[in-house]
Amino acid sequence: MQPDLAFGPNDRHRLYLYMPDGATTDTPLVLFLCGGGWRWGSRGRYGFVGYALASRGFAVAVADYRLHPEVKFPAFNHDAARAAAWLQSNRERFGLAPGPLHLVGHSAGAHIAALVAFDPRHLGEWDLTPKDIGRLVGLSGPYGMHPSRVGFIADIFPPAEYEAEARPVAFARAGAPPMLLHGVEDSLVAPLNSLRMAEAQTA
Repeated sequence: MQPDLAFGPNDRHRLYLYMPDGATTDTPLVLFLCGGGWRWGSRGRYGFVGYALASRGFAVAVADYRLHPEVKFPAFNHDAARAAAWLQSNRERFGLAPGPLHLVGHSAGAHIAALVAFDPRHLGEWDLTPKDIGRLVGLSGPYGMHPSRVGFIADIFPPAEYEAEARPVAFARAGAPPMLLHGVEDSLVAPLNSLRMAEAQTA
């Protein structure tokens, strides 16, 4: 594991990189974004993800992003897109050939990953396009929530009249990256979020 690689100027612009044994130029690269309600969470708590996926042949970057109250939406997405761009531009440094970057996220991290993958404006800030994204895996992501109706996060997101910008289901479109969504029996983020996202994308 390579710790504390900086992908930007902020203290939260840091990631851990887990490389598999026997990595080759064709080793797939994954960016994992942690959960924490946009208020907490850190790369250090998700080492088990990095080691687990690395043991299965993936190169895995587990990245932090700035949190509330330091920032509000869409700064989280900007940071994730910045990390994606840094990884794509540093593939050769880690012995990896050019190729797609796969996004994986948990909870708030799944929400961020989905918006980065589906709303091209975030990647566009760093001269990337949706074609730079391979696949998206989301674990218990609140893709269909209306932030203005969720009291403990309402102040993080735009008011009701603009909150579509923060709803991944609103960005479902043809040609989006293939998705694997999981949210069964989650007691905090309703599984209906994953079902609605899958239905919107399938439609």
